[in-house]
Amino acid sequence: MTYAMIVKCAPSAQCECLTFNDHTHTHTERNPTPMPKSPALTMLLVLLPLLLLSACATRYAPRPAPPGTLADSVVQTARSQIGVPYQRAGASPRSGFDCSGLVQWVYAQHGFSLPRTTSELLGVGVAVPVQDLCAGDLVFFRIRKSGTMHVGIATGQGSFIHSPKPGHRVREENLFAPYWTQRKIGVRRLL
Repeated sequence: MTYAMIVKCAPSAQCECLTFNDHTHTHTERNPTPMPKSPALTMLLVLLPLLLLSACATRYAPRPAPPGTLADSVVQTARSQIGVPYQRAGASPRSGFDCSGLVQWVYAQHGFSLPRTTSELLGVGVAVPVQDLCAGDLVFFRIRKSGTMHVGIATGQGSFIHSPKPGHRVREENLFAPYWTQRKIGVRRLL
């Protein structure tokens, strides 16, 4: 879908427009079409593209957990492990974590008994569309063409907490960064 938004009009009615395609700027062009004489129509033509773009920008609105809820507690427990080293097959703060070990450990602190591997975790809870993502949801990614899967815990604020790979530490990252967006394969809700 392509959207055009008028950003600057000279007194001569020459307007400079920005054209957006799938939410990204693609090019600038001159529009020789004069602005409409009706103030209401002018306002509509200016505001409509803004409303469309704002709807696109908020399609994945952050949904942080209310303080004191189980989801908030799960996210805080995950955040408390930021900085713990990655350890293949690790499942504790002392030994370090791999991605599924972090998820299993965090949820165990809240009384949940979860499977150990990422592929098994993909079968628990309820699948939800990414646009309904909430704090505490599990977010799954396919990292390599070979099918290697990865999992993290959504914060509800546009980020997720995970144990990425050898040589790295548990961290919080932007869930909608291009790297992760291109690899996202599912969301599961346990809470």
